[in-house]
Amino acid sequence: MMPQVPTATNHEAPAPLALVNLVRTGVVEEHLAEEWSWFQLSEQGRVISRVHCWESDRPVVVIGHHGPRAGQVDEDRCAEDRVAVVRRRSGGGAVVLAPGCLNYGFVRSIADESAWPDVAVSTARVLDALCAALDVPGLRVEGVGDLAIDGRKVSGHAQRRGRNTVLHHGTLLFDFDPRLATRYLTEPHRQPAYRVHRSHEAFLTNLPLTRAQCVTAVAEALGRL
Repeated sequence: MMPQVPTATNHEAPAPLALVNLVRTGVVEEHLAEEWSWFQLSEQGRVISRVHCWESDRPVVVIGHHGPRAGQVDEDRCAEDRVAVVRRRSGGGAVVLAPGCLNYGFVRSIADESAWPDVAVSTARVLDALCAALDVPGLRVEGVGDLAIDGRKVSGHAQRRGRNTVLHHGTLLFDFDPRLATRYLTEPHRQPAYRVHRSHEAFLTNLPLTRAQCVTAVAEALGRL
């Protein structure tokens, strides 16, 4: 007799987020596909609450689910340097992932809709928890999905919401070269006010933390949700 697969109900408490992989490197598309498969399983009624942290071993441009390549990506430079351009399932603008940028993604089944009513509220919950766990002087929430130190961005976030599920993507810069963003991305037309029209290189900076400290903070923060 086949074991029954757990399914979500309106009265079921959400499962705690399970850290599946601490840090892995490899093909960005594979990591994004894995997270998307979790999302689809959750939408089908499986109880899925998982998070993993990973780091790209080479520069890759990732654009949001509905974002156009044109106007965000420097196609000529990407082609010249053989930098792949891939699409994620969450929203937001184009980013460069590379060594020194810790990426994390989690999928969470939504049992209590009041705790995750929309993108703004659920993103704020994640950012507040992460900011507290990182415990870096000068770190604060900026814009609609960023963490910044003294006005310079160190972390960005995006979400995809389904009928039963939140898919959340986040980055933490700890040893990232901001010149990569300048080389492979155009300057965005839509910018948060706190950016004040600065270039990518002037706008981005790194957390004064190690990779291991960032991973620990992610685990601690998401464990509170």
